[in-house]
Amino acid sequence: TNRSHKKKLQSPPAFQQLHRIKKTTTKTIVTPSGDTATVTTTTTETHIVECYEPAIVPYAFIKGIRDPAELPPGVDPDAREMSLSDKEFMEVFGMDKFKWDGLATWKKKGMRREKDLF
Repeated sequence: TNRSHKKKLQSPPAFQQLHRIKKTTTKTIVTPSGDTATVTTTTTETHIVECYEPAIVPYAFIKGIRDPAELPPGVDPDAREMSLSDKEFMEVFGMDKFKWDGLATWKKKGMRREKDLF
């Protein structure tokens, strides 16, 4: 099978997103005279995370590929089916992605094998 067409795919576009994590700690302090005081400290950490749009790839580009390194950029080797468009997912599996999420893991594995997506 000639798979040279896959080399034309590019990595999905990256974008940066800020994630803020708010942490609150409370300590009770006992003074030498026996009085107690509660001290609450709140800190906010900001992280810049690079995110990628999920890849949408035609079924023909991922069907039958055994080596994850040969998959198009942005395709999760453990969930290749999620890279299909909603329409193509429905055509291949006969259900939408929401119904797929509700299936048992063993059922998904069998369907992936049946559709040559493992």
